[in-house]
Amino acid sequence: MTFFKRLIYYLRFLIKGRRQMFKALDNEAGLYYDRCDLLPTKYRSTLFTLMVANISCEIYEQMIYGLRRKFRDEMFDLDAIKAMHRVNIMYFYIKLAYDYPQEWESLKPQDFAEVSRLRPKEKKLLNRFLFMIDLNPDLFELEFLKYYSKAVFKQKVMTPYTVALSGNILYNSYEGFLEDFSMYMKRTKVA
Repeated sequence: MTFFKRLIYYLRFLIKGRRQMFKALDNEAGLYYDRCDLLPTKYRSTLFTLMVANISCEIYEQMIYGLRRKFRDEMFDLDAIKAMHRVNIMYFYIKLAYDYPQEWESLKPQDFAEVSRLRPKEKKLLNRFLFMIDLNPDLFELEFLKYYSKAVFKQKVMTPYTVALSGNILYNSYEGFLEDFSMYMKRTKVA
């Protein structure tokens, strides 16, 4: 096989893989949006919808970056996308509890359970993380990054690269969510 035939074959493989990953992400995000629409109040529905939208945008960004950096095969299979949604929404919920207790008080735990559909083991971790963030926020960040690396990247031993990437993904999506949510609150107060 000549060089050009191999190059064309490789490019077709990348394009097909990209389409499959984006389709999987759209399907997974759609499930979360459907669950958000079922929540009883508009405020809670919007809050969780903004969480899912920011998580999906961050995953899209990482997928595009990852495709260029040959990171795709390690991270973005369907299980990783599902884990990333579950883990990120858990992180948002915990950080809201710590950073903005007034907003968190309006959220009902059963609404979070309905949207996230955490597994029993993840529910135990959620309670542990909620307890941990009150005692030591820095320790919480480190422990959550370890959990994130295991859940999304499937790595038992963290490397500095994994910690940095995990922290970047979580920080960017959470900051984007806070920015969008504050803009939403300003618009609803004006309207």
